[in-house]
Amino acid sequence: MISKENPLRRPGSFGNSRIVEKHAIHIQKILAWVSSTSSDREKWGRKKTFFRQSTEDYLSFLIPTHSRVLCLGSGDGATLASVNPSYGVGVDLDHASITLARERYPHLEFVLGDVEDSEVLRSLHKHGPFDVILLADTLGYLDDIHSFLVSTRNLCTAETRLISVYYGYLWEPLLRLSEKCGLREPSFDTTWLRMEDVENFFYLAGFDSIKKEWRLLCPFALFGIGRLINRFIAPLPLVRKLCVRHYLVTRLASQIVETDLTVTVVIPCRNEKGNIEPAVTRLPALGSQMEIIFVEGHSTDGTWDEVERVKRLYSDLDIQSIRQPGEGKGDAVRAAFERAK
Repeated sequence: MISKENPLRRPGSFGNSRIVEKHAIHIQKILAWVSSTSSDREKWGRKKTFFRQSTEDYLSFLIPTHSRVLCLGSGDGATLASVNPSYGVGVDLDHASITLARERYPHLEFVLGDVEDSEVLRSLHKHGPFDVILLADTLGYLDDIHSFLVSTRNLCTAETRLISVYYGYLWEPLLRLSEKCGLREPSFDTTWLRMEDVENFFYLAGFDSIKKEWRLLCPFALFGIGRLINRFIAPLPLVRKLCVRHYLVTRLASQIVETDLTVTVVIPCRNEKGNIEPAVTRLPALGSQMEIIFVEGHSTDGTWDEVERVKRLYSDLDIQSIRQPGEGKGDAVRAAFERAK
């Protein structure tokens, strides 16, 4: 739900300097990963030609030729160029990738910047309006997905389509194993999301789903067999949910309902000492007023003391803590419901 008082909250929506610092650390980790993998990028790029081409082919189907396209998280610009826009703008925070994109695709515009920075997004207004805003594997790299999607609303018109491309959640174990076996490029530790998760993020940010699709069951060419599998088997009911790529097309909701509803966030925790403060700092502001209730479940690692420390540290937030009376997560949630305002 969108808060009436502050509909465009920046990442780190509590305005706390610790959250700003945390986001800066997140960005540095991404840049360090990009730098560590840059020397082998051309080699891995050749190995995943079929995968990348298949992704770009379906994007070309979704995006009409000669559209005005903004790609947030554009990398080397290849995906943006593949959809043949009449006017294309790419944004990425890696200087080397932006430099390469400008050299390869001089007919497109590329901007160096953090897509979660509200100032960067505001600066893109001069390039708009856009027919399509493309998020090609972008969501998993974000520090605050909700705040980012809400911020993109100012770049949209009623006709703009926001398209998300992402990896299928069920493929995570296999892809992780491929990395360990040296069969896949080492990846950044991104957030893995189900299609339902992505849809919910867009819905809460004020977007309606138009189309969702799963594609690419076989990410390898296999001497032409992979193409046949992806064309005839991948689209079958049930089977398609196993595909490695999913696509979601959205647009601004016809009427974004602004409300003064308040929100209670319940966090059951047992032996979660190291996750208490991150749970607070990563939580976006929800509704016109929000309370956080930690329910501690008989921990042995000092979780209760950590909850109390975090309550004192973030005294500007409405944080409550209770000790679970019984056992099990259901009991913890019911205990919190009795306390919720």
